[in-house]
Amino acid sequence: HCIINATKFYSQPVLENKDVYLRMIKKIEETIINNFFETILDMRIEFLVCAKLIGYKSRLETIINNEAERSLSTLGNYLIDLLLDREMPWQDNIIDAEHTNVLYLMEKLDKLKE
Repeated sequence: HCIINATKFYSQPVLENKDVYLRMIKKIEETIINNFFETILDMRIEFLVCAKLIGYKSRLETIINNEAERSLSTLGNYLIDLLLDREMPWQDNIIDAEHTNVLYLMEKLDKLKE
């Protein structure tokens, strides 16, 4: 959320403290690697969006995107978290999945790249 704030909610590139944000992203990347199946898909995709915002190419990008592509709901054309090791607190519906799906679309937008 610090990176999203630094872009004034996606309206500007990250201009200041980029080294701080890069260190943050790398720390988050390690946390996700160490806790991959305990980290929800929504968080993983938001991590990719933030990495893209600061111009960082994560080694998790392909893994997370492949997972997202395999996480299509059987109820509709939207993503849900299918690989999580714990039970989800929400239901399989587009309303609960909206944030994850918006993040996924953002992650796919080239214009977020620096």
